[in-house]
Amino acid sequence: MPQPRQGKIRRILGLRTFLIINLIVLFLVVLSFGREFVRNYEIDKEIKGLEERAAMLESENQQILQLAERLKTDDYLEEEGRMRLGLKKPGENVVVVSEPEDLTVPTQAPSEPSKEDKKISNPRLWLEYFFGI
Repeated sequence: MPQPRQGKIRRILGLRTFLIINLIVLFLVVLSFGREFVRNYEIDKEIKGLEERAAMLESENQQILQLAERLKTDDYLEEEGRMRLGLKKPGENVVVVSEPEDLTVPTQAPSEPSKEDKKISNPRLWLEYFFGI
């Protein structure tokens, strides 16, 4: 009977070893899966950022194209020629209106002396400020 007992012990040890090996393999698989999940998340985040940047660049490109089209128009060229170069069309009269530089606003003489001139005490000024006395 001693032999069946030794076989039983070996069988139990064999099952434990098999279980430990399986747990180690399972741990490695879960670890690998977790790393790939994190990597996939980071790649998705980077893709979203790049898509947003591409959309922003696309809108900027559209604005630049619209500006280029506007700059090519005859109206824009005419406006710039008038404003920057002082050009005019044949038969057109140009009138320049400028404001006089030395405009003086007449000041009125004070009808009553100001509070600074009256020499009012500080507590009285506070009462006037808070209570309107």
